Amino acid sequence: MNYDTDKIDETVLAFLTLILYDVDQFGGRAWKGHDWDVLDRLYE
Repeated sequence: MNYDTDKIDETVLAFLTLILYDVDQFGGRAWKGHDWDVLDRLYE
């Protein structure tokens, strides 16, 4: 199955941005629930 990685990356980035406003609720670990491949692409 082919996935549009650009859309996936944008979605994860949006989730990370939204979670930043309420970091205390999630213990400051907003990145832990996301796929490492996506996070690596965003890091690059």
